[in-house]
Amino acid sequence: MKTSKKTLLDLIGNEFTPLERQYFILRVLLTTNEPVKLIALASELSVTVATVGSDLTRLEEEWNGKIRIERKRGIGVKLDCSIIEKRELLRELLFMSMPKIKLYQYLVEILDGAPVSSNYEFLTHFIDFQMLGLVDRSLTRWMKKLSYEVNNDSLVDLLIYLLIAVKQISKGKIISKKSDNHIFIQDYPEYDIAERILKDCLPDQTIPEAEITELTMQVLESEIRTGEDVFYRNEKVQAIRIAKKLISRVAKEIDLPLSQMSLLKGLTEHIQYSLIRLKKKMPLNNPLLPLIKSEFGDLFYVVQHIASELYPFKKLPEEETGFIVLHFEAAIIQSENLRPYSALVVTSRSNGVSTWLRARFRKRLPKLQKIKFVTPLELVKETNLHKYDIILSTTDLTDFKVDYELISIFISDAEMKDIQHKLEKIVSAKGDDVDFPGFESEHKKVT
Repeated sequence: MKTSKKTLLDLIGNEFTPLERQYFILRVLLTTNEPVKLIALASELSVTVATVGSDLTRLEEEWNGKIRIERKRGIGVKLDCSIIEKRELLRELLFMSMPKIKLYQYLVEILDGAPVSSNYEFLTHFIDFQMLGLVDRSLTRWMKKLSYEVNNDSLVDLLIYLLIAVKQISKGKIISKKSDNHIFIQDYPEYDIAERILKDCLPDQTIPEAEITELTMQVLESEIRTGEDVFYRNEKVQAIRIAKKLISRVAKEIDLPLSQMSLLKGLTEHIQYSLIRLKKKMPLNNPLLPLIKSEFGDLFYVVQHIASELYPFKKLPEEETGFIVLHFEAAIIQSENLRPYSALVVTSRSNGVSTWLRARFRKRLPKLQKIKFVTPLELVKETNLHKYDIILSTTDLTDFKVDYELISIFISDAEMKDIQHKLEKIVSAKGDDVDFPGFESEHKKVT
């Protein structure tokens, strides 16, 4: 792993404090696509691998669900987040490393011709100083075309986002997947502004609609940040942004994938009108609040904590949280009542083993209704393994290339719980529109 000899905060002698180590690790993970080995980070920081592991755990805890680190033994660690999330984290990390006003003053000095100071060399990990002048001119030129003014604080946010985005796009780190927002977003004048800014900054690049849409959202959010008490015409834009972040973070917190589309539509509509109510300070009544807090206490706490950070108000009423919880609970129930689970079970030819396992599944995991038992020799004849939700085996399958779960013949309650948890995540991610031809029902005898 190649890293600069300069640390994130221009430390001397590689003597990092725990917080500085965490900033350094996060910056490396945010600017690297491939997994990073713990020993490489430990060597760079002059600490033990155990210390790096502890720092990774602390990062996840202290960033309140914004950071999710994927650990793979023998491969390394990487951030489990999208390009959009990485850009937001990079901007936030940059502002934590250097106060926004100080950063802005320094960028102005660079624009006025001052050389890049070695004290701020760490900034090159985030932005390309050679693009600063072009990005600043384009942003200033086109933002003047809007019918409203964006305040200075928001302009700095936009400038930093654009500098980070331009650096990433030029390196091929592009938002290529269209979001659910782009269709109606194209009707806003901000979309045209965003497109012109990106084309000015990257004239030789083909700019995907997803990149234009994201910059449009950034511009629209800048308008929103000019004050809480102003009634805006773009509550729908803000509602989509809040709903998508809320779904993503709540799903990670409760460790259950939720169908974005089925939940997003209803939640966005609710949040859109709740923003209007809250901005106008209209009274809010939720007669179900005591029952919601009693029945769904853990979920209520999670939603209240995350939604309070996302809503543009100092305090989110519990009544509003209660309504949001009902949307999530409905989505959770839906995910739990999708089609029956299916499994391919690899075991010996003994009828006793298959009968025992079938009985255990019937009692402890009744939703696993479609089961097919095969021997290791018969496994090679299975040509469409992807039609199964999960593959289980009572024996080690040497050289088997598909993921499977190794279980004991006397499958324990702990193993059963783990299988159920994995099935919930797998099936929820797949959706509920998959057919399963060729399966033998759990109620049929396997010959």
